[in-house]
Amino acid sequence: MAASIAAAALIFAFFKTPAETTTFATAIGETSNVSLSDGSVIALGGDTQIRVALSENLRAIELTRGEALFKVAKDAARPFKVRAGNATIIAVGTEFNVERDSDRAVVSVTEGRVEVKRTWVFCPYPCCKDLNRSCAACMSMPDNRHRRQRGN
Repeated sequence: MAASIAAAALIFAFFKTPAETTTFATAIGETSNVSLSDGSVIALGGDTQIRVALSENLRAIELTRGEALFKVAKDAARPFKVRAGNATIIAVGTEFNVERDSDRAVVSVTEGRVEVKRTWVFCPYPCCKDLNRSCAACMSMPDNRHRRQRGN
């Protein structure tokens, strides 16, 4: 129960839209295909876990471990967002693979285009709180110096 609440809070904080989440996972050596209600299909590799949040205005996936191939159904009104470590991959209708290794994500596009952004979950400093993100620089320098470096 606590894990479900934490997952929902994380997706809400990251994507700013409340949605019910569902977790899918595979064991080592196991693979699985997940068909989503929007027509997208996710092929999970071995030892993989994803959290899926779908709503009328949101298609959000968090790859918490492992590797997954995403065949994304086209829906320009609801971009498909995959978060893996400190990267967010955004697609509308395309096919791509994401492999997560700790906080690093390796993205391979097999069809179409994707946008990859570096993202962060939490930052204790005011200059990044307003942006709902953090950066590694926050951890090593005072607020004012960091703010000046970012041009804020």
